[in-house]
Amino acid sequence: MSIFSITGIRFPFAENPVREEIPSELWCDIKMFPERNTVRARSWDNEPVIYVDVRVSARFWHNADYSVVALRNIQFRFNRSQAMIVRLLHQSLEQNNYDGLFAKTLLHQVGKKSGDIGDYFKDQELWQLLIVKTAPGRYVLNAYGFGYYTRLTKRGIVS
Repeated sequence: MSIFSITGIRFPFAENPVREEIPSELWCDIKMFPERNTVRARSWDNEPVIYVDVRVSARFWHNADYSVVALRNIQFRFNRSQAMIVRLLHQSLEQNNYDGLFAKTLLHQVGKKSGDIGDYFKDQELWQLLIVKTAPGRYVLNAYGFGYYTRLTKRGIVS
Protein backbone atom coordinates (compact mmCIF):
# COMPACT_ATOMS: atom_id res chain seq x y z
CA MET A 1 0.00 0.00 0.00
CA SER A 2 1.39 3.39 -0.93
CA ILE A 3 1.68 6.17 1.61
CA PHE A 4 -0.18 8.69 -0.56
CA SER A 5 -3.40 8.64 -2.51
CA ILE A 6 -4.38 11.35 -4.92
CA THR A 7 -7.96 12.52 -5.15
CA GLY A 8 -9.82 15.02 -7.25
CA ILE A 9 -13.23 16.07 -8.48
CA ARG A 10 -14.15 14.82 -11.94
CA PHE A 11 -14.68 17.51 -14.54
CA PRO A 12 -17.05 18.51 -16.09
CA PHE A 13 -18.94 18.59 -12.83
CA ALA A 14 -21.88 16.33 -12.20
CA GLU A 15 -24.98 17.70 -10.49
CA ASN A 16 -23.50 16.72 -7.12
CA PRO A 17 -19.73 16.50 -7.63
CA VAL A 18 -17.83 14.35 -5.15
CA ARG A 19 -14.16 13.89 -4.39
CA GLU A 20 -12.87 10.52 -5.53
CA GLU A 21 -9.54 8.74 -5.70
CA ILE A 22 -7.98 9.05 -9.13
CA PRO A 23 -7.93 5.47 -10.51
CA SER A 24 -4.48 3.90 -10.85
CA GLU A 25 -5.18 2.79 -14.44
CA LEU A 26 -5.10 6.47 -15.48
CA TRP A 27 -1.58 7.00 -14.15
CA CYS A 28 0.14 5.56 -17.26
CA ASP A 29 -1.06 8.54 -19.34
CA ILE A 30 -1.47 11.28 -16.72
CA LYS A 31 -0.42 14.89 -17.23
CA MET A 32 -0.19 17.17 -14.21
CA PHE A 33 -0.90 20.90 -14.23
CA PRO A 34 0.13 22.08 -10.74
CA GLU A 35 -0.46 25.77 -11.45
CA ARG A 36 -4.16 24.94 -12.00
CA ASN A 37 -4.24 22.05 -9.50
CA THR A 38 -5.54 19.80 -12.29
CA VAL A 39 -4.64 16.43 -13.81
CA ARG A 40 -5.60 15.10 -17.25
CA ALA A 41 -5.48 11.58 -18.64
CA ARG A 42 -7.20 9.30 -21.14
CA SER A 43 -9.46 6.41 -20.19
CA TRP A 44 -9.27 2.93 -21.72
CA ASP A 45 -11.89 4.15 -24.24
CA ASN A 46 -9.51 6.99 -25.19
CA GLU A 47 -11.91 9.55 -23.68
CA PRO A 48 -10.32 12.55 -21.94
CA VAL A 49 -10.57 12.46 -18.14
CA ILE A 50 -9.99 15.61 -16.10
CA TYR A 51 -9.79 15.98 -12.32
CA VAL A 52 -9.75 19.39 -10.61
CA ASP A 53 -9.06 20.46 -7.02
CA VAL A 54 -6.46 17.70 -6.75
CA ARG A 55 -5.25 16.79 -3.26
CA VAL A 56 -2.60 14.47 -1.97
CA SER A 57 -3.81 12.49 1.03
CA ALA A 58 -1.58 10.93 3.64
CA ARG A 59 -3.92 7.96 3.95
CA PHE A 60 -6.39 9.05 6.59
CA TRP A 61 -8.40 6.09 7.90
CA HIS A 62 -10.99 5.56 10.65
CA ASN A 63 -13.20 2.77 11.90
CA ALA A 64 -17.01 3.12 12.05
CA ASP A 65 -17.16 4.94 15.40
CA TYR A 66 -13.84 6.85 15.05
CA SER A 67 -12.43 5.17 18.15
CA VAL A 68 -9.44 4.12 16.02
CA VAL A 69 -8.02 6.62 13.53
CA ALA A 70 -4.83 6.46 11.48
CA LEU A 71 -2.97 9.17 9.64
CA ARG A 72 -0.13 7.82 7.57
CA ASN A 73 1.71 5.48 9.94
CA ILE A 74 0.41 6.94 13.22
CA GLN A 75 -2.52 5.22 14.86
CA PHE A 76 -4.72 6.87 17.47
CA ARG A 77 -7.11 5.18 19.91
CA PHE A 78 -9.76 7.58 21.17
CA ASN A 79 -12.28 7.61 23.98
CA ARG A 80 -15.91 8.45 23.19
CA SER A 81 -15.55 12.26 23.46
CA GLN A 82 -12.37 12.35 21.41
CA ALA A 83 -13.92 10.12 18.74
CA MET A 84 -16.97 12.41 18.49
CA ILE A 85 -14.73 15.47 18.07
CA VAL A 86 -12.71 13.79 15.30
CA ARG A 87 -15.92 12.58 13.58
CA LEU A 88 -17.39 16.10 13.55
CA LEU A 89 -14.14 17.58 12.24
CA HIS A 90 -13.99 14.92 9.52
CA GLN A 91 -17.60 15.55 8.49
CA SER A 92 -16.86 19.27 8.34
CA LEU A 93 -13.84 18.65 6.11
CA GLU A 94 -15.88 16.40 3.82
CA GLN A 95 -18.32 19.32 3.40
CA ASN A 96 -15.39 21.43 2.12
CA ASN A 97 -15.09 23.48 5.31
CA TYR A 98 -11.31 23.97 5.23
CA ASP A 99 -11.39 26.79 7.78
CA GLY A 100 -12.38 24.36 10.51
CA LEU A 101 -14.88 24.53 13.35
CA PHE A 102 -14.92 26.77 16.38
CA ALA A 103 -13.97 24.89 19.54
CA LYS A 104 -16.97 26.19 21.51
CA THR A 105 -19.43 25.04 18.84
CA LEU A 106 -17.65 21.72 18.47
CA LEU A 107 -17.57 21.01 22.19
CA HIS A 108 -21.24 22.03 22.52
CA GLN A 109 -22.17 19.51 19.80
CA VAL A 110 -20.22 16.83 21.68
CA GLY A 111 -22.03 17.73 24.91
CA LYS A 112 -19.10 19.25 26.78
CA LYS A 113 -19.44 22.44 28.79
CA SER A 114 -16.33 24.38 27.85
CA GLY A 115 -12.59 24.35 27.62
CA ASP A 116 -10.06 24.00 24.88
CA ILE A 117 -9.86 21.07 22.46
CA GLY A 118 -6.44 20.24 23.87
CA ASP A 119 -8.00 19.63 27.30
CA TYR A 120 -9.83 16.63 25.84
CA PHE A 121 -6.74 15.18 24.14
CA LYS A 122 -4.25 15.35 27.03
CA ASP A 123 -3.69 11.59 26.86
CA GLN A 124 -2.83 11.79 23.13
CA GLU A 125 0.76 12.92 22.74
CA LEU A 126 0.55 13.46 18.96
CA TRP A 127 -3.01 14.78 18.68
CA GLN A 128 -1.80 18.07 17.12
CA LEU A 129 -0.62 16.17 14.05
CA LEU A 130 -4.24 15.14 13.47
CA ILE A 131 -6.08 18.27 14.61
CA VAL A 132 -4.66 21.63 13.55
CA LYS A 133 -5.48 25.08 14.88
CA THR A 134 -6.35 27.34 11.92
CA ALA A 135 -7.23 30.46 13.92
CA PRO A 136 -7.73 31.32 17.59
CA GLY A 137 -10.30 28.84 18.88
CA ARG A 138 -10.78 27.19 15.46
CA TYR A 139 -9.66 23.68 14.46
CA VAL A 140 -9.59 21.48 11.37
CA LEU A 141 -8.82 17.80 10.84
CA ASN A 142 -5.43 17.35 9.16
CA ALA A 143 -6.58 14.47 6.95
CA TYR A 144 -4.52 15.58 3.96
CA GLY A 145 -1.05 15.22 5.36
CA PHE A 146 1.38 16.61 7.85
CA GLY A 147 1.35 20.06 6.29
CA TYR A 148 -2.42 20.42 5.80
CA TYR A 149 -2.00 22.17 2.46
CA THR A 150 -0.16 19.25 0.89
CA ARG A 151 -0.65 19.50 -2.88
CA LEU A 152 0.90 18.86 -6.26
CA THR A 153 3.60 21.16 -7.59
CA LYS A 154 5.89 21.05 -10.61
CA ARG A 155 8.51 19.36 -8.47
CA GLY A 156 6.19 16.77 -6.94
CA ILE A 157 4.35 16.61 -3.67
CA VAL A 158 4.97 19.40 -1.16
CA SER A 159 3.46 20.65 2.07
